[in-house]
Amino acid sequence: FVMSGEQEPVDVAPAETEDKNDTVSGDEETPVTEPQETEKEEIVNETEEAEKVADSSTAEVDDAENGSDEKVENSVQEPENEDAASDGGEDKNEENSEDSPAADAASESQEEPKTESVEETETDKNVVDEPKAVDSEESDKADETPESNDEDATEEKKEEQDASDNASENGMSKELEETKSMLEDARKELSDEIIRNGCLQRDHDSELESLREEHSAEVSELEQKLSAAQEEIASLKAQLQEKEDDYQQMKEERKEFKHAYRDSLAAKKEMIAAAKEVAANCAQQWKEAFESFEDDEDEDDEFLDDEDAEVTKKSKPQPPPPSGKPQPPPPSGKPQPPPPSGKPQPPPPAGRPQPPPPAGRPPTQASPAAEAPKPALVRPTPTKRPAPPGSGSFVRPKIKNPLLTLTDKGLKEFTLDWEENEHVTEIILSKNQITELPEKISSLKLQSIDLTHNRFVKFPEVLFNIPTIKKLLLTGNRLAEFGDEWSKFEALNILNLENNKLTEMPQVIFQVAKTLQKLNLTRNEISEIPAAIEELTQLTFFSARHNNLSSIPESFGKLTGLTELRLSNNKISSLPDIFADFSVLSVLDLSFNELEELPVSIGKLACLSVLDVNNNKIKSLQPELFLDENFCVQELILHHNELTELPIEMWEIDTILELNASANQISSLPAEISHLYSLVKLILVDNKLTSVPEEIGSFEYLEELNLSFNPIESLPDSIGNLFSLSKFYMAYNKLKSIPELTECTGLTEFFVSGNREVTELPKSLWNTSTVSRIYACDMKLTEIPSLEKVPDLEVLDVGFNQIESIPEDIGDLQLLRRLNVTHNKVSSLPSLHTCYDLQNIDISYNQFESVPEEFEEFLERSVEVLFDGNPASNSLDDKVAEETIHIHPSKRFTVGIGDMIGRRPTMEDAMAICGSLVNEDTDFFGLYDGHAGREAATWCGKKIHKQMLNTIEEDKEAGTLSALAKAYPEVNEQFKEYMNSPDWEGSSKHCGTTAVSVYIEQKEIFVVNVGDSRAVMSRGGKALRLSFDHKPYSDEEQNRIRELGGCVTGDTGRVNGLLAIPRAIGDYYMKPHVTDEPFTKQYTLSEEDKFLILGCDGVWDEVEDQKAVDIVASEPNPFKACCMLRDYAYMLGSDDNISVIVAQVNQ
Repeated sequence: FVMSGEQEPVDVAPAETEDKNDTVSGDEETPVTEPQETEKEEIVNETEEAEKVADSSTAEVDDAENGSDEKVENSVQEPENEDAASDGGEDKNEENSEDSPAADAASESQEEPKTESVEETETDKNVVDEPKAVDSEESDKADETPESNDEDATEEKKEEQDASDNASENGMSKELEETKSMLEDARKELSDEIIRNGCLQRDHDSELESLREEHSAEVSELEQKLSAAQEEIASLKAQLQEKEDDYQQMKEERKEFKHAYRDSLAAKKEMIAAAKEVAANCAQQWKEAFESFEDDEDEDDEFLDDEDAEVTKKSKPQPPPPSGKPQPPPPSGKPQPPPPSGKPQPPPPAGRPQPPPPAGRPPTQASPAAEAPKPALVRPTPTKRPAPPGSGSFVRPKIKNPLLTLTDKGLKEFTLDWEENEHVTEIILSKNQITELPEKISSLKLQSIDLTHNRFVKFPEVLFNIPTIKKLLLTGNRLAEFGDEWSKFEALNILNLENNKLTEMPQVIFQVAKTLQKLNLTRNEISEIPAAIEELTQLTFFSARHNNLSSIPESFGKLTGLTELRLSNNKISSLPDIFADFSVLSVLDLSFNELEELPVSIGKLACLSVLDVNNNKIKSLQPELFLDENFCVQELILHHNELTELPIEMWEIDTILELNASANQISSLPAEISHLYSLVKLILVDNKLTSVPEEIGSFEYLEELNLSFNPIESLPDSIGNLFSLSKFYMAYNKLKSIPELTECTGLTEFFVSGNREVTELPKSLWNTSTVSRIYACDMKLTEIPSLEKVPDLEVLDVGFNQIESIPEDIGDLQLLRRLNVTHNKVSSLPSLHTCYDLQNIDISYNQFESVPEEFEEFLERSVEVLFDGNPASNSLDDKVAEETIHIHPSKRFTVGIGDMIGRRPTMEDAMAICGSLVNEDTDFFGLYDGHAGREAATWCGKKIHKQMLNTIEEDKEAGTLSALAKAYPEVNEQFKEYMNSPDWEGSSKHCGTTAVSVYIEQKEIFVVNVGDSRAVMSRGGKALRLSFDHKPYSDEEQNRIRELGGCVTGDTGRVNGLLAIPRAIGDYYMKPHVTDEPFTKQYTLSEEDKFLILGCDGVWDEVEDQKAVDIVASEPNPFKACCMLRDYAYMLGSDDNISVIVAQVNQ
């Protein structure tokens, strides 16, 4: 029994050790084996304790049996004396008692049942020892009795002792039996427990083994992954270290390049100066040589003429002179003296041949005594030239041109001498009115045919008979039927169906799927791309801009050969994640849609150079877009979205050349921005940036930095290290100072208007000879430094400052075109006589008490002058006042204006502000955006409001709105008469202008406009558009133009490919396709109306109506509000003239 109990732990211990070793092998087994290990440890502990209890109990039983036997033997033997017997019994008891404490000490750590059995054994032993003590006392007393009683006493004592011993023996036997029974029960319980534990252990081992087998493969896989990950981490660390080393090396190289670049710039400047000097010297030398050459030619001509006459005379046979008569002088009338003795004749001019000897005479033999004179010089007789081509027997070969161009010929039918033109392979029939093609065209082996902007409503099926066609252009027609034999086109690879008003993608296209490479479906009304698009696997270009698409199918992902994909100006809200395999896509245009996020697979496009997603609803960019090391985008266009930050991973794409994230909500720029070391343009207009990192100064190739319209409070000095910078835009921030731009030696444009705490501009700016435009409006500037070192300055705008004087050396700026010092404290104007390119001077609202002397000269030179709001404004004569006073104040409204040349070479806009036109309750505002010259705009600014009043005066029954509408064609006709009159002094008779006019009479608002100049009212804080934009691609305008035989072409839409507006005043060469018929509308002024905005398309092409209202609402001063709106449009990229009028109608 004991051995069977001891064998169980032998099986448990190895299993425990094995389990402990297994749990260390993998992290994945820990959750499974940890509970089993705890159970196994408990079982082992219980088994060990049970073994100890069993061993202890066995020892106790053996000790008890041995002690009882000794006591029986001692009681049977006759001791030699009672004391010895008693002492011997006590010794035995002491030995037993010594064993009992030892057993007690060994069993103190055991369970409670063992402790109780030991205590009972000790009690029994004490009971046995007590009678012995009593017998000893009685024997002592018996010794005191007489010897006679010794034998009786001894006998009695012996009997008593025997009885006591028997009773004690019986008691101990009983106790031993009970103890053995208890031990037997304990051993059975322990055995059962050990058996149960062993079974549980085997179950646990079995379960553990099954779990180990089940997860062994997974553990092995995880171990492999862990190993691979560790290796990859080590590799990445090595690569990172290598890149850091390369970066440091590149940094050093760039530093060296920077210094070398500066040295090269200096050397180039020196070379240019030296070259200019050499060129000037060469020019002078050539001039002198040419003058000398002309003089020599004249002398030679005279000399040769005289000699020719003499030779001619000598060549004729002369009669002998009469005898005795002298020979007559030569025909020249002058005798020919003989050459001086001993002096040879001068050689003939270089390059001229010697004349032949006179006819009939042998060559003169030189005398040995004296050298004969050389014959006179004559012009050689020119050799006979070959007959020109086309004369005589020479026949000019006939050139067979394979291209036949019949563009814009007004053709309604197409005919041709087919036999003589059988060599033609390309025909261009664009901008005609052809509706069908002749059958004989199939005799040509055409490869390209251009039928754009004709009148086809049905596809010309005759083309099916020309299988060689590769290029088929059908833009600007109205095709509704396409035939069903497109499979005959065996080589068609370019198909253009732009602007055909298609409502669905023609199915016939899929018949040429094997060859088609470029497909253009722009400007149609397609709402869905069919799933069969996947058949066009050869496509490299696909455009479906300006349609009604809301999504693209998953099958679009099969077009992996695309290099350019354009889907802008649709209603796409989401895209499938299908771009991972577009391995050659270089241009992806998704602008002007409704996207909220971009597919992550776009970040896999290794060849993508342009990603344009402007004007969407994107709130964030996933970091996964920028994790692929092969993602090498160069232009990232993100403006007009809802981005609050740019992911840190984006700054690691060091191939980015242009980053435009304007009109978002980005609040910070990280230091990692410096990792875009190739950056050329950084444009972050209208965000929430408050600071700029110091690392921005590390860009070595940055040419344009635009952080305007942000709440930036300070700039790091490192900006001055941007030595490649040419355009610096920091307008309308919260700057208090601007760092020096010492290293920006190539700066051309400096724009910091609207930083109202800045008191001076960087001193280095006025020493930068390359700067051409300075905009520093609405600041706290008190002076303009010397302009001596900025000779190329063209625009100087320092309005709304505290400047008191203009430096005298401004007159040395020969390239100056525009000077704006409005709303300052200037009282005098230096001479600008040598500013030959001057176009505009705005010195309004200053402190001029006298009229500048050069005013009349400015007007004669057609320089626009603004002199409103000065003390001397009322002293102008009528003629000068008409040209220089542009704002006639209103009694009801506060009005402001603002304009700028922008990126155009000339200013062609005009405005009219006529407060109290008839009385205090009438106000007129007009804005006119000219093109191809400013004459038409200026004419309208002076005439339209007057013509309206004349019409009202002449026709009392005509309403105000009708009178204003009639003024447009009448003024147009007057301008035409003026243009054709002798008084015309304009530069171009092709000029024209858009126009928007608003006349407010009491509470009634009358609006008339042609073109895309616009009027917007702020009503309750919301934008209300009062006018109507006439755009060529609108259905109304395009249908009207087509009915008149014209067409609309181009991406932006141009009438007949020339003019970007379908309605205008002027532009007579575009009649009848461009008309002067205006849009008219009448409104009523309400209490919610706050201000009126008039602007040209230079504003509205970049700024939404509501945004314009928000900008103007943020500035109470209407003049500053105009400048802010004007500058905002410019910062967003407007490249046109920009003009704005703001009238506060409810103050």
